[in-house]
Amino acid sequence: MRTAGEKIRDAMIENGTEDLNFLVKAVTVLESSRAGGSTIFKASRDFMRIDKVCFGLCLVSTPCKGVAILSSTCKFVPCRKTVWLSSKAASQCIMRYINITAGFILEIRFPRSSSVI
Repeated sequence: MRTAGEKIRDAMIENGTEDLNFLVKAVTVLESSRAGGSTIFKASRDFMRIDKVCFGLCLVSTPCKGVAILSSTCKFVPCRKTVWLSSKAASQCIMRYINITAGFILEIRFPRSSSVI
């Protein structure tokens, strides 16, 4: 027979676990949404700079982030850990490539004049 304190403790642990799972999902969605917004901002910036390569890569990276959000929050996605890992890795690699080459590709297309006027 359990005491009242043990019953209360067990109820707190069960409710705490559910609350923690909800909190983890909420933080995951917020972080992924922030990353998606950042990608959309970079895509608009690249579009305004007429940087077709980086703009196209941003358009590929944004759905990858969406798939990562979907697979991390919905339980009906088959092999969701693998889907999350591959889509998150793809979007991260694309964004790293964009961040590394953004200025370099722009310099090749539109070199700055070295002469002083």
